[in-house]
Parts: sequence; C-alpha cells; structure tokens
Amino acid sequence: MKIPFRALFATAIGAALLASALAAGTPAPAATPRSATYQTYTAPNGVSGKYHIYAKSIDFSKPVGVLFVFHGDYSRPAQSYIHQPSGSVMTKMAAEAAQKNMITVPVITPDTKGGITWWEDRNRNGDYFRSLAAMLISKYKLDARRIWFHGYSGGAEFITFEVLADRQGWIKGGGATIVGGGGYVGMQTEPPAAVKRMKLHWIAGSRDGKGGTTLKTWSALGTAQRAQKVYQGLGFASTKMTVLPGITHYTYDMPALLANDLKAMPAAVAAPQARAGDVAAVAPDGRLYIYPSARGRDLYKRTYVSAGWGTALTVEIADWNLDGLQDLVANWKDGRLTVDYGQKRGGFKRSTLGSRGWQNNAIIVTRWKAADRHPGIVVRNRDGKLYSYANRTGGKPDPRQRFSSSNWKGKALMALDFDQDGKMDLIARTSAGQLKLYRSNGTGRLIRESRKVVAKSGWNNMTHLSAAEGHLAPGAPGFLARDKKGNLHFYPVSSKKVQQRITVGVGGWDSLKIGS
Repeated sequence: MKIPFRALFATAIGAALLASALAAGTPAPAATPRSATYQTYTAPNGVSGKYHIYAKSIDFSKPVGVLFVFHGDYSRPAQSYIHQPSGSVMTKMAAEAAQKNMITVPVITPDTKGGITWWEDRNRNGDYFRSLAAMLISKYKLDARRIWFHGYSGGAEFITFEVLADRQGWIKGGGATIVGGGGYVGMQTEPPAAVKRMKLHWIAGSRDGKGGTTLKTWSALGTAQRAQKVYQGLGFASTKMTVLPGITHYTYDMPALLANDLKAMPAAVAAPQARAGDVAAVAPDGRLYIYPSARGRDLYKRTYVSAGWGTALTVEIADWNLDGLQDLVANWKDGRLTVDYGQKRGGFKRSTLGSRGWQNNAIIVTRWKAADRHPGIVVRNRDGKLYSYANRTGGKPDPRQRFSSSNWKGKALMALDFDQDGKMDLIARTSAGQLKLYRSNGTGRLIRESRKVVAKSGWNNMTHLSAAEGHLAPGAPGFLARDKKGNLHFYPVSSKKVQQRITVGVGGWDSLKIGS
C-alpha cells in the first residue's frame, strides 16, 4: 500500500560489491527446510530482519526452488498480508508454489521506522536480501534455476529497482510476478544472460492509476507500463504487461495472479544420479548424459547431467568414496583429474583430485588389488607403461606404482575379473584384433604366463571397448563394444568365456564419447 512518505528516485544508485554473502566455498550438507514464521537473520552489513518459510508438500528428492515474496508499504503490521502468515493470501500462495516444488519465503523488510518500505533504502535492504537468499540457497541446497519473485506495490518496486537491477548473478533462472508497481530507476549491474531470460510479468489494475493510492500523484499502472518497456529495451527477452479491467490498488487476487504466472515454471525433475552398471556418455556439444542400465534392453532413455564435458577424455562411473552413491571420475585435456561426488538428493558436486599431468593417461577406474576397499585407477601412460593409483580415503589418490614396463601403446584395455576368482584382470585388444587375458595375482602384479586369447579376431572393427560390471545384473562382469555403424553391444562374461552379445543401442552411438 502506498502512503504519503514515499519518495521518488530519478537515477540509479551504485552499490559496493556484496562482501562474503555469495562467496564460494564448500557447503555443509543440505538441511531440510521446515515451515516456520518470524525467523531472524542478520546480514554481514549488520542489518537484521525476519522471514517466514512454507515447506509443506515439498518433494526433497527433486530439485527444490524458492518463491520470495515482498510486501507493499505499510505503517502498521496489521495492514500487510505478510504479517498474517496463516491467512488465506499467504497460505494459498505457498500452496501454489509447492505445486512447482518450491518453498515460499516471504521476507519482511528490515525497515522499522516510520513508513515501512523495501524501496526507500534499497541498497541497504538489497544487501540484506542478497545475503539472506545466499544463506537459504546454500543451507537448503535450493535450485537457483528455479527462483520466482512476487512483489506488490513497494515490494514490486524493490524487485525492479534492486533485485533485478543490482548484483543479480546469483539468480540462474525463473521469473517474477510484479503487481501494482515495479518501476525503473537504472540498471546498476549488467544482468547476466540467465536473468535476461527470466519471465517478468508486470500486472496493474485499470483503476490503479494516479490517485489510486494514498500518494495522489503516483500511478502504479503508468509506472508498470513504462518499466516493462524499459526492461524489454534492455534485452530482457520475456517481459509482459497485463492491465486488469476494473481492478484497484487494493483488490488484486495475489494467489490467482501467482498461480497463472507459475504455469511457466517447468515441473521439478529429479536431479540426476548414476547407478552401478549405467553408461556415461558425452555428446558432441559437451553435454554429459547417463544412460540407465536397461538390463539388456535398448538404452534409449537417458538423463541429462550437465554441460561442459567436451574436453573430458574419459568419464567413469564408480563409488569413489564408498558412501553408497555412484560418482563420476574424469580426466581432462588440461591435465586435471576430477571426481563429481553423487549427492543424496541427486546431482553431483565436483572436487579436483589432480591438477596436472592426467591428460597423458588413459584411465580405468577399478579395484586393482583384491584388498582395496575403494576403487582406484589403472593407467596406461604415454610412455606405454602401466601404473596403478590406490585410493585409500575416497579423496586424492596415492602416488602411482608401476606394475608393467612392457609397451602397451595402442592397446585398448579393460579391467574386469574375467575368471571370477576375486582378482582383477586386464583384457587387451591386440593389433591383430584379438582379445587377450592378462590375469593378476590380486596384489597388483600381472601373473607371468602364456596369454590366453579369450576372443578371436575381428575386434578391430570396434571403435570403443570398456568394462561394464553390473550392466546386466549386480556384480556381473561384461564389457561394452561399439561397432563402426554406431551400434552399441554388451558382451557378458561368465564361465571364463565371452558370451553371446546383446545389442543395447541401435545406431547413433558413434557420435558419443562413451566413458564407461
């Protein structure tokens, strides 16, 4: 609600960079948000305020978004629906957000003197809010791609004056319902592309013009119409202005307006996870996908993980830290070795295991020694020799140990317990196109013996070979092979033999970089 003490700003006010609130770091395990009212938060700038949380009917196995609600101006708390947390306006808005798997966080302005507003001291209040948002996103592992703002009157002004106009990089996607206001006074920070793609909807009643509030010279309708055009001109790609016939500044149906806008928010999709026996593959555009094991049927289903894997040399699925969740181990062209640890709620969190030199290695993630608890790494170095890296802690691997000085250059290698004696073996493709067995003694050495040919000629027609334990059944050995036509086959191994193959992918696999 607009009241007489409202002051108008003509130019943008610059602000210092927010210190520490959005600083990068290793977050603590995700907490589960619980519904609560009048929670206190004090920002690093010393400003303290309160907020509510609505977390009913949220599925925490999927990405959780957030709806931030900003109230209009008032002189007494009873004048604002935000101070009626069990009232119909707030509970209905929270229910609408929950349908999109978003918690609702109505934020009460830290302003406590005179007329209570968000916009009058917007730089201070903006620093407070950004710090609060960063805390909530980090604490509850909220999906920053699924953020929605709802602002009414002075709260709408705060969204367009400050939230969308200054230090917006923490917002990765979503939109805003901007009701009964939402003007423009300048863009303090160049908005990133994700912010410019947000769906921004200005809404004003036809009777919410000059004289529609206690400030007789201010028009919510005119303010919204001008700001929408300015934002559109600044490159915001999805802006909209709606005029509601016959509606005044005090007769907006907030839950209904929010519900209509949230139709644009995609449904929450479960965060990606990998399971033993799944197949990781990088597409030509650098996007990583996980193909869940279909237990011998066609691998037509896939789960998108993330972009940016184009320079990965190998991506292997393994439970690197033995927490029961499968991780992604990769070496990169720039020399890094990384592990993306699987998270309980889905998704992955990256850690760097090595910073250089790994581009020189063809890697296989496996338990090379029978006594190994964690999977380690077997590598063929560019010198053609074989080395093993033990992984005793689920973190950075130990220094390498050479276990073969022979020349393995040009040989495709797979690690699997071929004879199922509890000791890991190697299968190597020879220049003649045969598959030969190199058994180990279980302590990290290859047994000196005649090498058995386990599959005769023709394997040079395969453009990819990799072990895939558990692809058909938990713990069952076997390997994947891709032919020159782009078909993917699985070869089970049992009774010390390579069994008849099963085609698990028909065409299209030739363009993918298969990691496991």
